[in-house]
Amino acid sequence: MTQIIKVKQLEPDGFDRPRVKDINTGMIFAEVTLGDPRFTPDWCTTTKDGEPIASIRDDIRFEIVV
Repeated sequence: MTQIIKVKQLEPDGFDRPRVKDINTGMIFAEVTLGDPRFTPDWCTTTKDGEPIASIRDDIRFEIVV
């Protein structure tokens, strides 16, 4: 079953990685393939300093809210 996380889009980080923030938990996720069409997008959890930690599960989807 797919899990939907409502997120707010953030500015890219210092490495130009797209980022989003979970509006309920404040957790920040970063996409580490930088939108390269040769790769499947890989959204990762991040540390407090913004460093990617681990890929999120395949059944998680983001819903961007304003």
